[in-house]
Amino acid sequence: MIRMEQATKPYDLCGEVIGAAMKVHSALGPAFLELVYQNALIWELRKCGFKAEEERPISVQYGIERLEFKKKFRLPKKEQVCF
Repeated sequence: MIRMEQATKPYDLCGEVIGAAMKVHSALGPAFLELVYQNALIWELRKCGFKAEEERPISVQYGIERLEFKKKFRLPKKEQVCF
């Protein structure tokens, strides 16, 4: 009998990621800074066999300019925006 290996289906991977996130949230609960959850999720994903990594610098082409971001981009809070 020939045994064929099945490829991992995308929804299986999604389930693993969501499961890891739920595990982190269940263990830590609410009220921590985002960085705490991020580091815990990276650790949990690595434990599950994923090659998870922290945020990396990115560059974005905007018109003729190349914008560099050392951290993930966040929009300013509503009260900080002036017109």
